Amino acid sequence: MALPPIDILDPDVLDALAPELIPRIIGPVESDEHGSYVRLENGLQVCWKNHQIPASVAVNVANSGWGYRSGQQDAPFPAPFIDSVRTFAVANINTVGYSATSGASSAASFTFHFVSGASVTVPGGAFVNLLAIGRWK
Repeated sequence: MALPPIDILDPDVLDALAPELIPRIIGPVESDEHGSYVRLENGLQVCWKNHQIPASVAVNVANSGWGYRSGQQDAPFPAPFIDSVRTFAVANINTVGYSATSGASSAASFTFHFVSGASVTVPGGAFVNLLAIGRWK
C-alpha cells in the first residue's frame, strides 16, 4: 500500500518537518546574539541576521553619480569566515526613501551602508536584513 503524497509547500507540513529535516539536509543551525549560521561539511558557511541599528544614522555622504550614503555600518558575524566576504544587505524599513547596500569585504563582520536619493537620517531602531556566504574551512 502506497502512502499518500506529501505537499511540501503546505505551511503546516513545513512547520512539522523543518525542525527534523533542515539539520539533516544542511546541518545544524547555530544562533547567538550576533545572528544565525549554518556550516556545511564542504566548508561553505551562511550567516544571516535581522539587525536592529541602535542609533540614528545620517545618510549624507555624496555618492559619485547618484544620491547619498551613510558611513559604513557593521555588525559582528555569529561565526567568522576564513576569508573576507561581501554582505548582502536589504533595508527592512517601514518608510519610503531608504535602502541598504554592501560595504567593504570582511571576514569578521557584516558591513553595509544605507543609501538614499536625498540626504536623510535613518531612525534608530530600524532594521536591516544581512546575509553573508563564504568559507569556514
